[in-house]
Amino acid sequence: MTLEEALEISRMCKEDLYPPVNTIVLCQAISTIVKEKGKCKEIYYIIDWLNQIYSDFKE
Repeated sequence: MTLEEALEISRMCKEDLYPPVNTIVLCQAISTIVKEKGKCKEIYYIIDWLNQIYSDFKE
């Protein structure tokens, strides 16, 4: 996955646009962003999205 693809997934999560990917791809996006940019706000948009998915699943 390229950094551009990972950042696009992050943007979709931030804007609640339901990225058309599964949780594995979301984790790959986090990994790619961390490798390329280090810890930054873009990873937290994806993490928040994953938390929202998990919360909805538990209910």
